[in-house]
Amino acid sequence: MEQKSIGTVGNYYGGLHVMEKDGKYYWVIENYSTDFEYLSDWDECDKELYDALVAYEERRKK
Repeated sequence: MEQKSIGTVGNYYGGLHVMEKDGKYYWVIENYSTDFEYLSDWDECDKELYDALVAYEERRKK
């Protein structure tokens, strides 16, 4: 699962991450117990939100 870090939104332990897996889209805010390998740690989101967050991160890096 390839994840992407988005912006500077987050907490003490980490930030906002998104990923696509098997045609579904997910996001998570990293916490002390987050295991990026376990899909159960992620929440599903729609493609529109995923695309918007990825586009935001690309604009932010410029």
